[in-house]
Amino acid sequence: MKRAIKLFIVLLILASFIACDKPQDNVKTNPDIPSSSTNDSSSPPTKLVKKTQKLPYLLTNGVNENHIETKVATDIGVFSLHLPQIYGLKDKSLESKINETIKEDVNKEITKYVPEDSSIPVTLHCANRLNANNLYSICLYDNYNPIAGFLYRLTDGKSLNLKDIFTEGTDYISLLNQTIIERIISSGLNEEDCLDRPFSTIRENQSFSISGSILYIIFDKGESGFIKRTSVEIPLYLIDDYVQVLDLYSGNERETQEFSNQMVRANNIFFISKGEVIKNASKSVWAYYPQLAGYKDLGFQNKINDIIIKAVKEAANSKEVENLPKGKNKASDQSATVQLWVTFNQYGIITIARNVYTADLSKSIDSLYSIYSFKLKNKEVLDCKELITDYLKNHKEGIDIVVDRTVSQLSPPSSSLQANNDGIDVSKVDYNFILKEGKFLFRDGYGSKPNLIISFGENKIKGINFRIEVSIPFDDVIKESPEEFFK
Repeated sequence: MKRAIKLFIVLLILASFIACDKPQDNVKTNPDIPSSSTNDSSSPPTKLVKKTQKLPYLLTNGVNENHIETKVATDIGVFSLHLPQIYGLKDKSLESKINETIKEDVNKEITKYVPEDSSIPVTLHCANRLNANNLYSICLYDNYNPIAGFLYRLTDGKSLNLKDIFTEGTDYISLLNQTIIERIISSGLNEEDCLDRPFSTIRENQSFSISGSILYIIFDKGESGFIKRTSVEIPLYLIDDYVQVLDLYSGNERETQEFSNQMVRANNIFFISKGEVIKNASKSVWAYYPQLAGYKDLGFQNKINDIIIKAVKEAANSKEVENLPKGKNKASDQSATVQLWVTFNQYGIITIARNVYTADLSKSIDSLYSIYSFKLKNKEVLDCKELITDYLKNHKEGIDIVVDRTVSQLSPPSSSLQANNDGIDVSKVDYNFILKEGKFLFRDGYGSKPNLIISFGENKIKGINFRIEVSIPFDDVIKESPEEFFK
């Protein structure tokens, strides 16, 4: 089966190489992506039209959702589910129109729904995958399997099809066909487990759903060779040059939506997760970390990724890690786990925290805890502490809040933890101590609003022998909007 699929790919690629049409000025010809029309020598090369702009942010919509219970009668029984309905558009007739369309679209899919295994009880549910940039995307699930996706434009209530998310002129069918084949081959799964014949092609209006980072292509059982209902995930960074829908309709949200105070500007960039085993002088270390992908400035992208990789290797080869004993797993010589994760990715700021844990994950190594921040607008490495303290120099009320919240959250440990007699007494914590001993970072908070985090190392506070964090809502300390503060 694998040979058949790979041979199919080779034939398609060769067909696209033979073509000789000259592309237009704004059309990119990609010989590595096959045409979906025919496989003979007269097939034109795939046309890929790059988008001319990419919005720097995903602006969350100022609308919310509630769920209403609905029941749909079908030939095989009655299905019930809680259906999402939006509220928060100032134009209530448009809001009602969108909600009615959601009902009709979902009910239509349920009416023709057939369970793949009648012996398993079925629960249908809907969840939103995107609520930003005047777009609202939901997906209908059968237990945990996607059945169908829907994408609505909040400016006029129009339902968008698969072709509507791509730049005009792009041969999105060929683009997605090739990407799906690559995803199947690279997934590590046996093709026999998901296909009964080589993958053929998507339909023009193939079912899909979309998030801010992934396009999900949904196939019914038997469709395009799939032996069961399947959702193929395509990371948007792979095709972002040609996916224009996230960049088209944003701009009037604050005028047309009621909950503008809830809007957050998430960076419209992509991170992929990496994992590897690193050998140090005596043992091995597991490492998990992000890498920026698809960013338009390749030089700054490489700089960020190099800093992240350097941070991983520094920790893996540090004396603290080398001196650790191996874990209890006899089959492994692992001594530690290095983890870096993105804590904040909004308003042109990226903040990444590094933690290093002992092999059994029971304790983090405090001396190796570190913060890395970047400012996308200026393409520079950022010091979060410097940014905050520069602002607070002229805002004493903010300083008072930082001190009061810090003191109130530095509580003694539970009885199960061993207290220490070192460090400063909580009652003596002041702003100078916080600046000297605290590590500052930003973190996505409740509802994705920014939080200011101040981290103190172990034994810095009397009675606390572990690293402890203080969390303060950003808008409690900073009286300017995040757009103004981070500009």
